[in-house]
Amino acid sequence: MSRKISLGAAIGLIAIAIAVTVSVTLTVSSEMYNSLLSYLPEKIQTYSQLEEISNIVKANYYGSIDEANLESAIGNGYINGLNDKYSVFMTADEYAEYDSEIQGKMKGIGIKYSKSGNKIKIDRVYEGSPAQVSGLSKGDYIVAFDGEAITKDNYNEMVSKLEGDKLSTVNLTYRSGDTEKTVSVAKGYEARSVTTHSDGVIGYISISDFYSTTPSQVKEAVDKFVSQGATGLILDLRNNSSTNFDAAIKVLDIFVPVAEGTDAVVTVIDSDGNTISSYASNADAVNLPVMVLVNENTLGGAELIACDLRNFGKAEIIGTKTAGAGVMQEIFKLSDGSAIRLSVGEIIPYRGESYNGVGVAPNYEVEQQNATDDILSDNVYQYAVSVLNKSNEEG
Repeated sequence: MSRKISLGAAIGLIAIAIAVTVSVTLTVSSEMYNSLLSYLPEKIQTYSQLEEISNIVKANYYGSIDEANLESAIGNGYINGLNDKYSVFMTADEYAEYDSEIQGKMKGIGIKYSKSGNKIKIDRVYEGSPAQVSGLSKGDYIVAFDGEAITKDNYNEMVSKLEGDKLSTVNLTYRSGDTEKTVSVAKGYEARSVTTHSDGVIGYISISDFYSTTPSQVKEAVDKFVSQGATGLILDLRNNSSTNFDAAIKVLDIFVPVAEGTDAVVTVIDSDGNTISSYASNADAVNLPVMVLVNENTLGGAELIACDLRNFGKAEIIGTKTAGAGVMQEIFKLSDGSAIRLSVGEIIPYRGESYNGVGVAPNYEVEQQNATDDILSDNVYQYAVSVLNKSNEEG
């Protein structure tokens, strides 16, 4: 049965509600005001010092002042002051290049190189790159551009010809053994971060970086090996130092099932221990034994994959202890097109402890004896194959 209240009582209740609302608002506002007041002197001091420096420089500096360069230097200086090597300031141009790279869109012809006298030595040719398509190989030497030989005096100018966006080409002469060839090489390409190999029984997947295209490449490789009847997989994350956390999470999701109970595949916490984000996985999973290869240059999302696969009981880890970079970065774009990549939280893996600052220790500690691009002669790979073969024999 409904009950009626008097007009006076209703007005009284409304007055009480208003009073409570005003009181709460004033309390929150007071806390915010006090917080701002405590921070204000520090902020005023910082900007006063900057203004003082600016006035002295503008009044006394002998030379021209590039305002845009100064603004970039201020941004760099502020972020560098955090003393965090994973947090960086990027100019508008640097951010545009970074954004293209995490999508797998690369500048240049697709080689890693070093100086060798007056020649450019090719140390690596990236898979699917224009350099590979044009026939260049590791160990070749670039000796000329557009018919002009590389010399000590023009070396830096010549090297710059290797860079550039799509829709441009460079004519270069390279020496392979005793043979010299001149080719026209396109600039700009879609990078592949995943390479594979199979011995007919065990599938090998190497992830050199995490781009937005990496998860689909990994899924394609896994499905291929499963359909071919592979009895085990080797996932090589050595020297993977990518900060693209979202792509790493998507790769992890390919291998692991739904986390049990309320556990997340990964949780990110702030400096006060509060959860700022968490990630779930779907029901699909890889039902094959996996060996994960890591080393001291495995960091960030790659470390998370290794750690979570082991915590899910999906893999064992082979190699040396990882870098211990267990902090997630987030991109904040600024109004002028520049951006900050900032460490925002600590990564907590599935049912495990943070590896930040300590690294992920392998189940089998095996140091690489000789750095080689030939996976079949890689002693760490060979060790992983022997462990998988032994597991299959016992299983």
